[in-house]
Parts: sequence; C-alpha cells; structure tokens
Amino acid sequence: MEYSTDFMAGVHGKRPSERAKLKQEKKGLLKLMSTAQATPQPKEEAIISKMSIKGIGCKPTGGDPKDASKPNVLCIIAGKANGIKMGEDTNGRVWSALTGTFWGRNLATDETFRSGKLFLPSGIHETVEAAVKSLPEGGGQVKFAMKFQSVEAKNPIGYSYQAINLMPMETETDELGDLIALAGGADKKQLEAPKPSKK
Repeated sequence: MEYSTDFMAGVHGKRPSERAKLKQEKKGLLKLMSTAQATPQPKEEAIISKMSIKGIGCKPTGGDPKDASKPNVLCIIAGKANGIKMGEDTNGRVWSALTGTFWGRNLATDETFRSGKLFLPSGIHETVEAAVKSLPEGGGQVKFAMKFQSVEAKNPIGYSYQAINLMPMETETDELGDLIALAGGADKKQLEAPKPSKK
C-alpha cells in the first residue's frame, strides 16, 4: 500500500501528545481485535434430513477410548415423535424412522442438530416406536430425552448402545395441550381482580 507524501507529513507533523494518543488508540484497537478472535463463537445449529447417532458425528466404541472399563458417552437426543415412516433400502431391507421434531447434541464436539426424521439404535428405537403406535388416531406425540453411550460387547462390531432417560417418556394425546394450558393461565391472570394494597 502506498501513501501520499502529504499524508505522511501530516502524521509525522503531529505534536507528541497527539501521536501518543493515536498510538494508545491503536493499541486498544489491536487488543480488542485479539480478544474477539480468542473468544469462542457459538456454533450454528445444523438442520439435517435425518438424524442418527452416527449421523451427528458420534464415534461409538467398546467403551471410553481412554478407559475401556467406562462407557463412551456419545450424545443427547431429545424430541417429540408423532409418526412413523417406513421404507425399503436398495438391498430390500425394510427401515422404520420416527417422524416429528428432534434435536441432538454431539457431546464430543458440542455441535447441535435438528431434524424431522430420527433413527435410534435397535431395541431403543422400538421402545419409542411402540409408544407412537399407541397414540390415538386424532393425533398426539411422544416426548423423550435420552443420553446415549456405547459399551464393550461380545458381538461382531465390539460394542452396544445404552440409553439413559433424562426425563420420563411422556405421551401427549393433545399436541396443543401445553400451549392451551399456558394461554389459559395467562388469560386467567389478566382476568384476576387486583388485590387491595396494604396501607
């Protein structure tokens, strides 16, 4: 970058007090920029077409990589399931996905994801699916939140999954029930007569 002679003359022609002030301002600006770069920025939440433990980047192993006697903690998956979608892959195997609204966090990377379709590990998936199948024809949803971990197992892949409920799995037959209750409570507060002030 080139500067004109007039500009350089203007900079060097300033009085010592002004040069010191400019130097101090420059120092403060550089410090501010350094702090901004060092501060970790929140990661964006990714929206994905389908969610699974491996699909959000988790790497299951037969126990904690540093201590195989401990479980390898992988992720948290929570959501509201309100349906089931069936399909068939190219090999002719039938698959079943939960549909609804789902959120997941990879506990190794702290990345978060959202999706409208979810695949859970075999055995765990069927538990949620059975609850969804028990919903009335008029609608409803199954709420759940689980922490997943992998442990050593004597099978071809060397590990199996464990799920820990972070909240009891709940079935809601009215999808708008919580909102209606909330709106009703707010409306009731507005209708309540103000209490007389104490003198």
